[in-house]
Amino acid sequence: WPRRLLNRMYDYDRHYNNTDLLINIGAGSYFERKGWLSADYLPGYKADTGKQHLDLNDALINMPFNEVQAYYMSHVLEHFRFEDGAKLLKSIYRSMKAGGTLRIVVPDADLILNRAKENDIEFFSPILSFFKNDDKSKITCSDHALNLLSQPRCRYSNNSEVKADVENFKDRLVSNSNNDTIKYLNDNNFVQNDRGSLHLAAYNENNLISSLKNAGFKVCYKSAFMQSKFSKMREVPIFDSTHPWLSLYVEAVK
Repeated sequence: WPRRLLNRMYDYDRHYNNTDLLINIGAGSYFERKGWLSADYLPGYKADTGKQHLDLNDALINMPFNEVQAYYMSHVLEHFRFEDGAKLLKSIYRSMKAGGTLRIVVPDADLILNRAKENDIEFFSPILSFFKNDDKSKITCSDHALNLLSQPRCRYSNNSEVKADVENFKDRLVSNSNNDTIKYLNDNNFVQNDRGSLHLAAYNENNLISSLKNAGFKVCYKSAFMQSKFSKMREVPIFDSTHPWLSLYVEAVK
């Protein structure tokens, strides 16, 4: 990330104070930013290190935080069944202070389905390495789409609960609207694996904003890479650095 880019030279510390509670949900092992609390299920996460251990399955009803000014949640929501994701958003809403901002990043289902419809295999090439021991020449755009949006349906998933008929899925892509296909993908009873790594739900702008409004948020809008209205979350690559070419960015304000 070259330093000549102006946002790398900008002093973001000027936007911080000691009173706002800022939380990165599912922060992972690499995220670290003064002023932010990292919350994740990873071992070794302890509150006194700025890294709080959090099992989001236990937080679907009540988050263990109050008066949160901002949440950042990148490539986390898709790891929950759609119905559980709706519960999590309501739980997050209740824990925020009025005027607080939630920024969500997920795989963009519309973009992914459209690229699959166009048979744009080059679009998916950066993530071909997911299919570690499989014959890469046999991986199709439909395989990639299922892997990103409904992983247990992917025929190459080690945790596959449904041996997907790829040809049928291709037919569905052509004959159905994206909204109908996404609704089909989200209609499941899949169980997450022990590592929490499976993608169980698919989101586009339509159903994510609808879910946020149902959670109670009154102001919801599509954002974009590096374009958060909350200035602290414009600091890239600390934020928004995971798969930006296939991601959807949405924000909501309480």
